[in-house]
Amino acid sequence: MNNTLPLQIEFLQKIISQIKSGTLPANEIARLLKISNSEAYNKMSGKSALTLAQVQVLCKKYDVDFEISSRASGNIRARVSYTPFHTGKISVGNYLALLNKFISSLKAQNVKKLSCATDDIPFFHLFKYPELTAFKLYFWQSRIPGKKTLKVSDEPFDFKKSNKTNIKSAFKLHKAYQSIPSLEIWTKSQLLVSIDQIKLAYESQLLKDKSLARAVCDQLLLTLDDVEQYAIVGNKESTTGTFDWYQCDVVGNVAYLAETQKNNISFLRFNTFNNLTSADAGLGKEVKMWLQFLLNNATGFTGHGTKQRNSYLQKARNTISGLKEKF
Repeated sequence: MNNTLPLQIEFLQKIISQIKSGTLPANEIARLLKISNSEAYNKMSGKSALTLAQVQVLCKKYDVDFEISSRASGNIRARVSYTPFHTGKISVGNYLALLNKFISSLKAQNVKKLSCATDDIPFFHLFKYPELTAFKLYFWQSRIPGKKTLKVSDEPFDFKKSNKTNIKSAFKLHKAYQSIPSLEIWTKSQLLVSIDQIKLAYESQLLKDKSLARAVCDQLLLTLDDVEQYAIVGNKESTTGTFDWYQCDVVGNVAYLAETQKNNISFLRFNTFNNLTSADAGLGKEVKMWLQFLLNNATGFTGHGTKQRNSYLQKARNTISGLKEKF
């Protein structure tokens, strides 16, 4: 039995980290398990073992796992959540609702900073403009396997058919992001995914409406103008939304890290736009270390008169303008 108690102490530490400040952990654990405060202290110190039923109560209340195996060596497991699009029951609209709910929870936790390393313009910026938003959501929806086929949709993009409720939901995400302090690390301008998606739609005859295609390109250019302005002043549209912008030649994958008062929450992209989300402390440290490594090798774009930023933006604008001329 004694061999299990160090794991119990580790488990209870995870529980304690989630108990509201101002509440004595022993009091809360005693209340939930219907035991005395003295016995709760014994559980916390490892002098008394939790029963399976008590473990289940705590796991359910605080949405954590109790690990039986030690983390001392080898690969470390982390609990993650994701959106199960494979079920066929979740749409892009549902996904946006989940993202809005999560961003709201971050703001409620007084998120200190939301950092990301990305191979694309963060979608929060794109969602300011309706046609560009609709195109991005169209592209996302086309990557969700249907119930009868795994083929990519071949239906051309039509703004008139776009879901206006989803566009409003996406704009809500944009507005929420504007008030959150953020740090962004982008890859090379010629590798930005949104530009490639417009190019792919053009080559695949999915952007047949030329005036709509030009509007999408124009709004992508406006997005770059917005980000440039944020970088110059060090803030987004809200004074609370401080903004730091960097460029690194090799990013490798897409990851976000939200730093809150209580813990760090990681988001790792997979399957085009889905993400694995975890509040695991070890994984959070790993992502934070990786972001710091990228920063050590990155070029800063924040502040007035940054020559490197101007060169970067000019290359991106030239690429988008060249694409616009095809329509």
